[in-house]
Amino acid sequence: MRPAATLRYVLGLIRGHEIRYAGHNPLGAWMVVTLLAALGIQAFSGLFGNDEIFNVGPLYGYVSKEVSLQLTSLHRKLFYWIMAAAAIHILQ
Repeated sequence: MRPAATLRYVLGLIRGHEIRYAGHNPLGAWMVVTLLAALGIQAFSGLFGNDEIFNVGPLYGYVSKEVSLQLTSLHRKLFYWIMAAAAIHILQ
């Protein structure tokens, strides 16, 4: 998963010389890391979330309302990015 190996793989894809891997290819490995990081951020932002109607995260009281709303917005938007990235990863 070194950057040089990933670059070689991408250049090979562009030139039409795809190398087959038994597991994840270099781009797939980076997608796994990206998905894991996004899921960590999703979990963290949900702890401080506040939907202003019914639900609040368990750590909501430790941040200001403005920060909570910003983290809630991040949490909501990140959900769609995670779903798109997961779909791309599976379809790839």
